[in-house]
Parts: sequence; structure tokens; C-alpha cells
Amino acid sequence: SEPFQFYVVVSRVSNKGSFQHIGRCAVLGSELEKTCGVIVRPLLDASFKVIGEFNCHYLIATPFTHPKNNFQHSLAHWRPEVDMIGHRGLGTSKVSFVRENTLLSFNTAHQYGIKYVEFDVQLAQDGTPIIFHDFFTHIVGVETPVSTLSVKSFQNLTLGFYTGIVHENKTFKRSKSSSDIKDNSLSKKWLLSDTNFPTLEQLLRETPISLGFNVEIKYPHKSIEGRANPIERNRYVDAILQVVFDYAGSRSLYFSSFDPDLCVLLSKKQKTFPVFFLTVGEMTEEYSEHRCSS
Repeated sequence: SEPFQFYVVVSRVSNKGSFQHIGRCAVLGSELEKTCGVIVRPLLDASFKVIGEFNCHYLIATPFTHPKNNFQHSLAHWRPEVDMIGHRGLGTSKVSFVRENTLLSFNTAHQYGIKYVEFDVQLAQDGTPIIFHDFFTHIVGVETPVSTLSVKSFQNLTLGFYTGIVHENKTFKRSKSSSDIKDNSLSKKWLLSDTNFPTLEQLLRETPISLGFNVEIKYPHKSIEGRANPIERNRYVDAILQVVFDYAGSRSLYFSSFDPDLCVLLSKKQKTFPVFFLTVGEMTEEYSEHRCSS
């Protein structure tokens, strides 16, 4: 690509109503070594005296190409017409009788009339989008980033998980198939075992097309970014978009994220699926970026 540069000019309105330049700085494209970062430059007046500082957070969006990525078809202002969305399927593992973020949980939610489900997506070691909420898991007592696990290792995580839940001082066993929950007349296709966590491709292929998706994309916040080993945001988003455009078909689907830069990239790279920015409404240690307090 050709080198580029841009100028920052600081102006003020004079008593006569005209603009008066009081300082400026320049930034060369060659200085932007990463696709995301911060630029700090001194602001100089006409006599090259430093009068201030230019501080800018920048983000470069690289193109995402796919035969189905049609920018003329936009649902940017679409809103889901639904009163209830299944959290991680039929609910979190703490309150549901089905393990969260599993195929069984999503299909069970659909059988009980839920029109949309929310789930968490991040990438495994080889860049495969997988369904899991936490950035870390404990393997033999050692905290392990999910991003360092192969897909096979990730899907075997459930083998070491507790198979029962406690609710109102009673312990219930988790159902192992859909037939335990409803009747035995269900198609054999939906008799799914609760034995592993799915990939995003599996979820798109092995759940009813009428089940809408709220795809929440996880990305480590700054306080744990170094330990969670995430890849660059453009590559991260492109890996997820590739699977969605390959397998979503006519399914009703939208993206969401607590990461503002991911939301910007998702909205710049495609217009087919709406993008929602999630916010906690205040600045916390976990979400220290000012946009997260919107």
C-alpha cells in the first residue's frame, strides 16, 4: 500500500468570526506499526514552539472479503423483536439443569420456545471460533488460557467438570440427552449428548435455523491481555466472520461485544449483521476504557 500522512490542525475562532490556526502536528503512515495503538505528538505553533500535546487512539480496519459479504444489504438499524433471550443457551450452569454453552443447552432452549440465544465466542489455538465464556480454565490445578488449547483439548474440558448442580439445597443430575427432557418422539438428530463444548461452526450447523443468535464476541481486556494471549483484532474478527458467513444462511443473527474496537471492526467489515456495543455503564478495573462507561 502507498504511504500516507495526515495533519492535525488546532484552530480557534477570532473576534471577527474567522478561524485562526494556533498549532499543528503531522503523523506519517509508516509510524503506525500496529493496527491499534496510541499516537502522541507535540503541537507546534507557527514559530515551532510547543503549545500542547496531541494524543490519539487509532484503529486500522483491514478488509474482510467473502462472496456473501454484500454491503448493499444492510440491517444496521435492525432490532430483535423478542422479549426473552436464552443466556448461554438455557441459562448459566449455576441455575440451569443443562450445562451452559453446549449444543444440548441451545437445542433445549429452542424446544421450550426460546426464539434467541446468547453465547460467547473466542478463538482456540489454531484460530477456530469456539463457544466458551471464560478466558481461562484450570487443568490439573494450573490456570490455562483457553486460547492456548487445541480444539480437541478444549472440547474435552467438560469431562472434568462437575456433572450436577445445586439449586435450593437440592442436587439435580444434568440431563444427558434431549429425550430426557421432552418425550421420546424427537428426531434422532436432536438426541445430543452433553459431553463437550461446540465450535461456532457446529453450533450453526447443528441447531435449528429458526433459532436466532446473539453472538457475543469475547476479547481480553487490558488487565489480562498479556496472560490471555489474544491474536490481533482484525484476524480475530475475520476468523469469526468467515464461519458466520459460511454457515449462518438465513438465520437471524447479530453481534455484540464489550470491546469497543471489536464493535467498530465488525461494523466496518460487513453490513449484513447488526452490531451492538455492550457496556457496564461505569469504569471498572476490568473495563477501564472510557468508552466502556458510556
